Amino acid sequence: MVQWSFTPDGDSRYADLQPASSFTYVSEAKARTSGGSTLVLVTASYGFAAVVEYPTGKRRWAGLVAGSGPGDDLNPHDIELLPDGNVAVACSRGNAVRVYAASQGPTATDYFTTPLTTTHGIHWDSGANVMWAVGGSKLAAYTLAGTPAQPVLTEKTSVSVELPTSDGHDVGAVAGSSDLLWVSTGSALYQYSQSVRTFTPYGSTACGRGPWGGVKAVSNSGSTVLFTKPDGDLSPNWLARYVRDASGAAPYVLADGGIYKARWWQP
Repeated sequence: MVQWSFTPDGDSRYADLQPASSFTYVSEAKARTSGGSTLVLVTASYGFAAVVEYPTGKRRWAGLVAGSGPGDDLNPHDIELLPDGNVAVACSRGNAVRVYAASQGPTATDYFTTPLTTTHGIHWDSGANVMWAVGGSKLAAYTLAGTPAQPVLTEKTSVSVELPTSDGHDVGAVAGSSDLLWVSTGSALYQYSQSVRTFTPYGSTACGRGPWGGVKAVSNSGSTVLFTKPDGDLSPNWLARYVRDASGAAPYVLADGGIYKARWWQP
Protein backbone atom coordinates (compact mmCIF):
# COMPACT_ATOMS: atom_id res chain seq x y z
CA MET A 1 0.00 0.00 0.00
CA VAL A 2 1.36 3.43 -0.93
CA GLN A 3 1.77 5.50 2.26
CA TRP A 4 2.97 8.71 0.61
CA SER A 5 4.19 9.89 -2.77
CA PHE A 6 5.81 12.94 -4.29
CA THR A 7 6.00 14.44 -7.75
CA PRO A 8 6.90 18.02 -8.67
CA ASP A 9 4.94 17.78 -11.93
CA GLY A 10 2.13 20.31 -11.82
CA ASP A 11 3.32 21.70 -8.47
CA SER A 12 3.83 25.47 -8.70
CA ARG A 13 6.51 25.34 -5.98
CA TYR A 14 8.83 23.52 -8.42
CA ALA A 15 7.70 24.98 -11.75
CA ASP A 16 10.96 26.89 -12.33
CA LEU A 17 12.81 23.57 -12.58
CA GLN A 18 10.72 22.33 -15.53
CA PRO A 19 9.96 19.02 -13.80
CA ALA A 20 8.08 17.62 -16.80
CA SER A 21 11.52 17.03 -18.27
CA SER A 22 14.01 17.28 -15.38
CA PHE A 23 12.13 14.87 -13.08
CA THR A 24 12.83 11.88 -15.35
CA TYR A 25 14.30 8.59 -14.08
CA VAL A 26 14.29 9.10 -10.32
CA SER A 27 17.77 8.14 -9.15
CA GLU A 28 17.58 8.63 -5.37
CA ALA A 29 15.10 9.05 -2.51
CA LYS A 30 16.20 9.01 1.12
CA ALA A 31 14.84 10.36 4.40
CA ARG A 32 16.60 12.75 6.77
CA THR A 33 15.63 15.00 9.69
CA SER A 34 16.54 18.62 10.36
CA GLY A 35 15.22 21.10 12.88
CA GLY A 36 12.40 18.80 13.91
CA SER A 37 11.26 18.26 10.32
CA THR A 38 11.33 15.05 8.33
CA LEU A 39 12.75 15.58 4.86
CA VAL A 40 12.89 13.52 1.69
CA LEU A 41 15.95 14.02 -0.48
CA VAL A 42 15.41 13.20 -4.14
CA THR A 43 17.27 13.36 -7.45
CA ALA A 44 16.39 12.43 -11.02
CA SER A 45 18.74 11.70 -13.90
CA TYR A 46 17.72 14.66 -16.07
CA GLY A 47 18.86 17.20 -13.49
CA PHE A 48 16.21 17.52 -10.75
CA ALA A 49 17.43 17.66 -7.14
CA ALA A 50 15.39 18.63 -4.10
CA VAL A 51 14.96 18.56 -0.35
CA VAL A 52 11.24 18.10 0.25
CA GLU A 53 9.46 18.50 3.57
CA TYR A 54 7.41 15.46 4.55
CA PRO A 55 4.45 15.14 4.33
CA THR A 56 3.57 18.59 2.94
CA GLY A 57 5.82 18.44 -0.14
CA LYS A 58 7.05 21.95 0.69
CA ARG A 59 10.24 22.99 -1.05
CA ARG A 60 13.04 23.25 1.51
CA TRP A 61 15.49 23.53 -1.40
CA ALA A 62 15.51 22.48 -5.04
CA GLY A 63 17.73 23.06 -8.04
CA LEU A 64 18.52 22.00 -11.57
CA VAL A 65 21.88 20.22 -11.59
CA ALA A 66 23.24 21.10 -15.00
CA GLY A 67 26.36 22.10 -16.88
CA SER A 68 26.98 25.14 -18.99
CA GLY A 69 24.86 24.33 -22.05
CA PRO A 70 21.17 23.72 -22.78
CA GLY A 71 20.15 20.21 -21.82
CA ASP A 72 23.56 19.59 -20.28
CA ASP A 73 22.39 17.71 -17.22
CA LEU A 74 25.05 16.04 -15.08
CA ASN A 75 22.99 12.95 -14.20
CA PRO A 76 22.63 13.50 -10.44
CA HIS A 77 22.68 10.09 -8.79
CA ASP A 78 22.61 10.81 -5.07
CA ILE A 79 21.97 13.67 -2.65
CA GLU A 80 22.87 14.37 0.96
CA LEU A 81 21.97 16.95 3.59
CA LEU A 82 24.98 18.49 5.34
CA PRO A 83 25.09 19.74 8.95
CA ASP A 84 25.15 23.42 7.93
CA GLY A 85 21.95 23.06 5.90
CA ASN A 86 23.70 22.83 2.55
CA VAL A 87 23.15 20.01 0.10
CA ALA A 88 25.65 17.77 -1.69
CA VAL A 89 24.82 16.12 -5.03
CA ALA A 90 26.70 13.30 -6.73
CA CYS A 91 27.05 14.05 -10.45
CA SER A 92 27.85 10.83 -12.28
CA ARG A 93 28.10 12.34 -15.74
CA GLY A 94 29.81 15.43 -14.40
CA ASN A 95 32.47 13.35 -12.59
CA ALA A 96 32.04 15.55 -9.53
CA VAL A 97 30.43 16.26 -6.20
CA ARG A 98 28.62 19.58 -5.97
CA VAL A 99 27.74 21.33 -2.73
CA TYR A 100 24.87 23.80 -3.11
CA ALA A 101 24.45 26.68 -0.66
CA ALA A 102 20.93 25.46 0.11
CA SER A 103 21.13 27.02 3.57
CA GLN A 104 20.68 30.39 1.85
CA GLY A 105 17.16 29.66 0.64
CA PRO A 106 14.93 27.27 -1.33
CA THR A 107 16.06 28.58 -4.71
CA ALA A 108 19.78 29.09 -3.95
CA THR A 109 21.98 28.32 -6.95
CA ASP A 110 25.56 28.97 -5.77
CA TYR A 111 27.68 25.83 -5.50
CA PHE A 112 31.16 24.42 -5.00
CA THR A 113 32.47 21.54 -7.11
CA THR A 114 35.14 18.94 -6.41
CA PRO A 115 36.09 16.22 -8.94
CA LEU A 116 35.54 12.48 -8.49
CA THR A 117 35.29 10.09 -11.43
CA THR A 118 31.73 8.88 -12.13
CA THR A 119 30.49 9.86 -8.68
CA HIS A 120 27.45 7.74 -7.83
CA GLY A 121 26.98 7.70 -4.06
CA ILE A 122 27.44 10.13 -1.15
CA HIS A 123 26.82 9.87 2.59
CA TRP A 124 27.37 12.26 5.50
CA ASP A 125 28.95 10.44 8.45
CA SER A 126 28.24 12.45 11.60
CA GLY A 127 30.43 10.22 13.77
CA ALA A 128 33.54 10.66 11.63
CA ASN A 129 32.51 14.20 10.62
CA VAL A 130 33.23 13.49 6.96
CA MET A 131 31.24 13.06 3.79
CA TRP A 132 31.92 9.82 1.96
CA ALA A 133 31.66 9.69 -1.81
CA VAL A 134 32.08 6.67 -4.06
CA GLY A 135 32.85 6.60 -7.75
CA GLY A 136 35.15 4.84 -10.18
CA SER A 137 37.75 3.00 -8.09
CA LYS A 138 37.68 5.25 -5.02
CA LEU A 139 35.91 5.71 -1.71
CA ALA A 140 36.74 9.33 -0.91
CA ALA A 141 36.31 11.20 2.38
CA TYR A 142 35.75 14.97 2.49
CA THR A 143 35.65 17.51 5.28
CA LEU A 144 33.26 20.44 5.16
CA ALA A 145 34.89 23.88 5.21
CA GLY A 146 34.18 27.42 4.05
CA THR A 147 30.96 29.08 5.18
CA PRO A 148 27.30 28.16 4.68
CA ALA A 149 27.09 30.82 1.96
CA GLN A 150 30.34 29.69 0.33
CA PRO A 151 30.82 26.00 1.09
CA VAL A 152 34.01 24.06 0.38
CA LEU A 153 34.76 20.33 0.42
CA THR A 154 38.34 19.25 1.07
CA GLU A 155 39.40 15.67 0.50
CA LYS A 156 40.83 13.98 3.58
CA THR A 157 43.40 11.95 1.69
CA SER A 158 44.57 10.13 4.83
CA VAL A 159 41.08 8.61 5.10
CA SER A 160 40.17 8.05 1.42
CA VAL A 161 40.81 4.53 0.11
CA GLU A 162 40.91 2.63 -3.16
CA LEU A 163 38.06 0.21 -3.77
CA PRO A 164 38.91 -3.50 -4.08
CA THR A 165 36.81 -3.65 -7.28
CA SER A 166 35.84 -0.95 -9.76
CA ASP A 167 32.66 0.96 -10.59
CA GLY A 168 31.82 2.25 -7.13
CA HIS A 169 28.10 2.84 -6.89
CA ASP A 170 26.46 3.12 -3.47
CA VAL A 171 27.67 4.12 -0.02
CA GLY A 172 25.73 4.44 3.21
CA ALA A 173 25.71 3.61 6.90
CA VAL A 174 25.20 0.07 8.12
CA ALA A 175 22.34 0.77 10.51
CA GLY A 176 23.24 -0.21 14.06
CA SER A 177 26.99 0.28 13.60
CA SER A 178 29.07 3.41 14.13
CA ASP A 179 31.98 1.86 12.22
CA LEU A 180 30.64 0.06 9.13
CA LEU A 181 29.60 1.40 5.75
CA TRP A 182 27.80 -0.33 2.92
CA VAL A 183 29.75 0.02 -0.32
CA SER A 184 28.64 -1.49 -3.64
CA THR A 185 30.57 -1.78 -6.89
CA GLY A 186 29.98 -3.21 -10.33
CA SER A 187 30.95 -6.69 -9.17
CA ALA A 188 30.56 -6.90 -5.38
CA LEU A 189 28.89 -5.64 -2.21
CA TYR A 190 31.02 -4.85 0.84
CA GLN A 191 30.91 -3.69 4.41
CA TYR A 192 33.78 -1.27 4.97
CA SER A 193 35.25 -0.93 8.47
CA GLN A 194 36.51 2.59 9.09
CA SER A 195 38.49 1.53 12.16
CA VAL A 196 40.56 -1.15 10.44
CA ARG A 197 40.20 0.17 6.86
CA THR A 198 39.13 -3.14 5.35
CA PHE A 199 36.44 -4.18 2.89
CA THR A 200 34.61 -7.41 3.76
CA PRO A 201 32.54 -8.98 0.95
CA TYR A 202 28.90 -9.37 1.93
CA GLY A 203 27.22 -12.62 0.87
CA SER A 204 28.39 -15.04 -1.77
CA THR A 205 25.42 -15.08 -4.14
CA ALA A 206 22.39 -12.96 -4.89
CA CYS A 207 19.23 -14.34 -6.45
CA GLY A 208 21.19 -17.46 -7.38
CA ARG A 209 23.03 -15.58 -10.11
CA GLY A 210 26.58 -15.14 -8.90
CA PRO A 211 28.19 -12.34 -6.89
CA TRP A 212 26.47 -9.27 -5.54
CA GLY A 213 27.45 -7.17 -8.52
CA GLY A 214 25.64 -4.13 -9.80
CA VAL A 215 23.77 -3.32 -6.59
CA LYS A 216 22.33 0.17 -7.05
CA ALA A 217 21.07 0.69 -3.50
CA VAL A 218 21.48 -1.20 -0.24
CA SER A 219 20.28 -0.48 3.29
CA ASN A 220 19.37 -2.44 6.40
CA SER A 221 16.95 -2.26 9.27
CA GLY A 222 18.35 -4.43 12.02
CA SER A 223 19.32 -7.72 10.42
CA THR A 224 17.03 -7.22 7.42
CA VAL A 225 18.97 -6.10 4.34
CA LEU A 226 17.20 -4.80 1.24
CA PHE A 227 18.80 -4.01 -2.10
CA THR A 228 18.02 -3.27 -5.73
CA LYS A 229 19.88 -4.36 -8.83
CA PRO A 230 18.76 -4.29 -12.48
CA ASP A 231 16.57 -7.04 -13.85
CA GLY A 232 18.25 -6.58 -17.22
CA ASP A 233 15.12 -7.09 -19.30
CA LEU A 234 13.43 -3.72 -18.79
CA SER A 235 13.97 -0.54 -20.77
CA PRO A 236 16.20 1.17 -19.76
CA ASN A 237 18.06 -1.97 -18.72
CA TRP A 238 19.19 -0.58 -15.37
CA LEU A 239 15.66 -0.60 -13.94
CA ALA A 240 14.16 -3.27 -11.69
CA ARG A 241 10.80 -4.68 -10.63
CA TYR A 242 11.99 -6.03 -7.31
CA VAL A 243 13.35 -4.96 -3.95
CA ARG A 244 15.23 -8.02 -2.72
CA ASP A 245 16.44 -9.21 0.66
CA ALA A 246 19.66 -10.96 1.62
CA SER A 247 18.31 -14.36 0.56
CA GLY A 248 17.50 -13.07 -2.91
CA ALA A 249 13.75 -13.20 -2.27
CA ALA A 250 11.67 -10.23 -3.42
CA PRO A 251 9.35 -9.10 -0.59
CA TYR A 252 8.47 -5.92 -2.52
CA VAL A 253 7.46 -5.95 -6.19
CA LEU A 254 6.52 -3.06 -8.45
CA ALA A 255 4.07 -4.63 -10.87
CA ASP A 256 5.19 -2.77 -13.99
CA GLY A 257 8.82 -2.33 -13.00
CA GLY A 258 10.79 0.84 -13.32
CA ILE A 259 12.52 1.44 -9.97
CA TYR A 260 16.23 2.12 -9.62
CA LYS A 261 16.84 2.46 -5.88
CA ALA A 262 14.91 1.56 -2.75
CA ARG A 263 15.73 2.62 0.82
CA TRP A 264 14.47 1.77 4.26
CA TRP A 265 12.60 4.76 5.71
CA GLN A 266 15.21 5.87 8.26
CA PRO A 267 15.03 9.63 8.94
